[in-house]
Amino acid sequence: MKLKFKLSIMVIAILAVVITVIAVVLLNRSSGLTIGLNTNGIGYIAKGQADYWQTRQARHLQNGT
Repeated sequence: MKLKFKLSIMVIAILAVVITVIAVVLLNRSSGLTIGLNTNGIGYIAKGQADYWQTRQARHLQNGT
């Protein structure tokens, strides 16, 4: 094999590895962000439900029924 061909193969291999590593890092980061945002959203929904049921229970206790 000629040296130019070997160098081309090596450069392509290095680029493939670098692109794969960057893709994995970006996917990992976006996955973490998505999980964080979903957790916050679920927290807001849970708080809303808790407030609703707490208010409903308080009204029930006030009315005595």
